[in-house]
Amino acid sequence: MASVNGFTKALGVVAGQRRRSLVRDLSTDAPTVITGPVLLRSVYVHTAMSAHAVTFSDNSVSKFLAPASSTAGSNLLSNVAGGMKFEVDMTITPNASSTGILVITYDELN
Repeated sequence: MASVNGFTKALGVVAGQRRRSLVRDLSTDAPTVITGPVLLRSVYVHTAMSAHAVTFSDNSVSKFLAPASSTAGSNLLSNVAGGMKFEVDMTITPNASSTGILVITYDELN
């Protein structure tokens, strides 16, 4: 490709966006807060989840629930074309008894 912008567009990233990945160990109870608008691209289950769901919220409003007992290797957003937009922030809140590891990919929208 002729330019860096052309390359990033080929990856699905538009100018003004930055792709990020986050590994979230669900056994820690504190919520993870990503401030600012983001586009959630994927939620990949690296290590199988316990029988507890994980909430993804935007400005304290639940937008997505990672199902309890999701198996390793699952992409939980595979049926959401183009990703899921969070307008204010993205807060990831596991249950106090959750276990498992998620790999979360998102674009910062600034």
